[in-house]
Amino acid sequence: MASTSAPLIDAINGFAALKNVEAIASYIESNKQAEAFLGATPEDKKEIEKWLAFARKELGDTSGGFEKAKHFGKLGKLHKHLVPRVFLVSNNLTAADVAVYAALLPLVPGLDSHTQFSFAGAARWFDFIQHHPAVRSAGVPIVELDLNYPLNPKPPKKEEKPAAQAKPAAEQAAEKKPEGAAEAGKAKAPRQPKQPKGQAAAAAAGPAVPDIVRLDIRVGKITSVKKHPSADSLYLEEIDLGEEKVRQVVSGLVNFIPIEQMQDARVICLCNLKPAKMRGIESQAMVLCASNADHTQVELIKPPEGAKIGERIFFGEGYEGEPDKELNPKKKIFEGLKPDLFINADLVASYRDKEKQKELVFLTSAGPCKATSLSGGSIS
Repeated sequence: MASTSAPLIDAINGFAALKNVEAIASYIESNKQAEAFLGATPEDKKEIEKWLAFARKELGDTSGGFEKAKHFGKLGKLHKHLVPRVFLVSNNLTAADVAVYAALLPLVPGLDSHTQFSFAGAARWFDFIQHHPAVRSAGVPIVELDLNYPLNPKPPKKEEKPAAQAKPAAEQAAEKKPEGAAEAGKAKAPRQPKQPKGQAAAAAAGPAVPDIVRLDIRVGKITSVKKHPSADSLYLEEIDLGEEKVRQVVSGLVNFIPIEQMQDARVICLCNLKPAKMRGIESQAMVLCASNADHTQVELIKPPEGAKIGERIFFGEGYEGEPDKELNPKKKIFEGLKPDLFINADLVASYRDKEKQKELVFLTSAGPCKATSLSGGSIS
């Protein structure tokens, strides 16, 4: 191990549950992330030191597992800090993330679903860190988490006594008839309502895939850009999306982003829209951007440097599945999601799942996708 790895190892060493820290240091160093891992600025270094102290002193010896009196408040502090963030410090993995993750390793398996959900910010972060390639390189077993615990769970309904069975109408009529009257025939059973068309097939297909998962959003790189020959406000781009051929994309960004900033830019693209002609030229994807409320400012949403061209954006546990091969334009899936796509306070591209009352971020294997300055902006 090269001597330059020593500071990396020292920062995250000493946690009994985390073995093979050399593998993590090697990954960080080989991916040229050492400076950011230890703090790229004096402010980041100070924050990292604070969280290292939290891991080693405030959490202390965690080998005995979760103790409510000892650890509840500490998890609350961590949760509160992480609700709007992806990483503890800055916008990339640092020694702070690895150290606090290592300190929590003995605790998390002892948390029940309700406690995990009470500290959903910390639980979501822990799950993200344990799946990070740097941490995976150490070979630590994955801790299974239940991040789908319902908000405000309702108590089970009391078992109701079956209502007394009413006599068939024919029998009631027969009882009212005078003696000697002919016995009425049996009443016909009421006709059962028909099951809505397609409902049986939908039930057999299993749980529905969340609409956000149906989008095929991928990391790309603009390899060529020029003005549209028939429209002054449109760019015509060629984008490498990890496929055999580059895709041709038309974007209305001329009035917002200089052509020099478009060339060779790393972007994220919605790739399964139905191709459409824009002023006579087919566009085969959409470059996703952030914009302010009145759409006077627009900027590219960019993946982190370590993200691979062609990799698909994901949203974490509970949001797995394959995207639609092509979105049906009549069903307006993307249009329905747009009001809940936004840039959070940390400039991270995010999605608000109102049904599950969760806020998710656009993730790659190297971290989240971000805008440059438009906090609170929309995504389109």
